[in-house]
Amino acid sequence: MNLRLLYQFFIFLFMLVSCSQRNTKEKSPLVLKDSIVKDSTARVIISMPNLIDSCVCDSSAVKKLVQQKTFNSIAEYDVKSFGKKKFYELDSQTNRTLWFRDIENPTATKFTELWDAYWDKNYYANPRDFVGFYKNKKDIPLAFIFGPNGDLWAYHIFVIKKVDCCYLITRNYYRHNRFTYKAFSVFDNTKLKKLYSILSKINLTSLATNRRHGYSGYFMDNLSGNNFFIDFENEVIKSKDSSNLESKPKPEILDLYNFVDESIKWNKTYGE
Repeated sequence: MNLRLLYQFFIFLFMLVSCSQRNTKEKSPLVLKDSIVKDSTARVIISMPNLIDSCVCDSSAVKKLVQQKTFNSIAEYDVKSFGKKKFYELDSQTNRTLWFRDIENPTATKFTELWDAYWDKNYYANPRDFVGFYKNKKDIPLAFIFGPNGDLWAYHIFVIKKVDCCYLITRNYYRHNRFTYKAFSVFDNTKLKKLYSILSKINLTSLATNRRHGYSGYFMDNLSGNNFFIDFENEVIKSKDSSNLESKPKPEILDLYNFVDESIKWNKTYGE
């Protein structure tokens, strides 16, 4: 589930396509040497959130709470009388509601394994719909989604939710319209501030002015009321070494990848 490995795989595919489509107006390789790709879109500036330590985060207690069956429950669909077979009889709007509940749930629901690409009413991950869904959600300070990548159009999905005096973060991997991985962690506002500090150093652009379709990050920041976008394909350093053109993420992007991959102690609850 490492974001850096998936990124490198995606870049490899991108380079193959780019080489086959090169035109005569392409710049000389010398121009690309040690150059940093820049985005002309206006940058979105975020500030550190004002998080007040009004109480102490009891992570052990919150971990027990969020793993209970009653947590995040939707009684109408979670009762035993509502069997799995009825899932595919639901309308697309209800399916969407259950999908968003699933990405917020730290553990698998009875519907997690039922999403796939073969039923028209099954929800397909949509970054812009994701951002719109989480707009103004007061208990969700930050939600973000990375993708799609070259692994069968997959997305890394993260939702941070305030629970008591702590923050619950869920992580889902949605590959080929299926949940293949779920994990969660609980932390205090120190960790959340660290994430904002990392984001403040990245070139964040307005989602409203961006129409990219490659591997990207989409964020809804309810602490500031802003949404923003990271074009991961352009936030890279390109260099020419002998006959090889290399491309790697900028240091601040690597900091973000390292934060979600290594800084957070994930508790895997479903999948690979």
